[in-house]
Amino acid sequence: MSGGRDIGFSCTCGQISGLIKDASPKTVVRARCFCADCRAAELYHHQPDPGDGGVDLTMVDPAALRFDRGVEHLAAIKIYPKGILRWYAVCCGARLFNTLDTPRFAFVTVCTDRIAEPDALGPEQARAFVPTEDGKTRHEHASRLYLPMMRRSLVRFFTGGWRKNPLYDAKAGRMRVTPHILTREERAAIGLISKTSAT
Repeated sequence: MSGGRDIGFSCTCGQISGLIKDASPKTVVRARCFCADCRAAELYHHQPDPGDGGVDLTMVDPAALRFDRGVEHLAAIKIYPKGILRWYAVCCGARLFNTLDTPRFAFVTVCTDRIAEPDALGPEQARAFVPTEDGKTRHEHASRLYLPMMRRSLVRFFTGGWRKNPLYDAKAGRMRVTPHILTREERAAIGLISKTSAT
């Protein structure tokens, strides 16, 4: 037994809400990301600027995610055409989740600010894209972040458990939403310089 319990999540206005089942420091991984894209996503949706403090994220198994209401209010963006899906609430602009655009790689990162009892998930276990003095970035305790994700994803891939994902439309065979890919102008407006391969 993990000793976890069900913990709620919601968007700012409450039109989207649900639960993370069996949540505890043993079943989730809490991390802080300092990448420019995470900050830019918050700015794009007119959310509070995290500044240099990074964005607090909690990685959960998609099968542990349950919606009580509001799935119809979900939408997503991609900052770059080959980027990750960044899910948000169209009702209030609240950032909610990050995923890949395929459910076969089974993980969802939940924006910890949207979780009702974040302290129950324990302290952050890893940090990603931490700025260094030479202008580069580094990961801290990356194995705590990526190894559990890879193990769980492999199990879900070979057992078919990846289909137990509320962000996935099994009937249509794809994720529930078609993301909006930011234009060069939209990226520039939130302080991002377009990559040469992006359109």
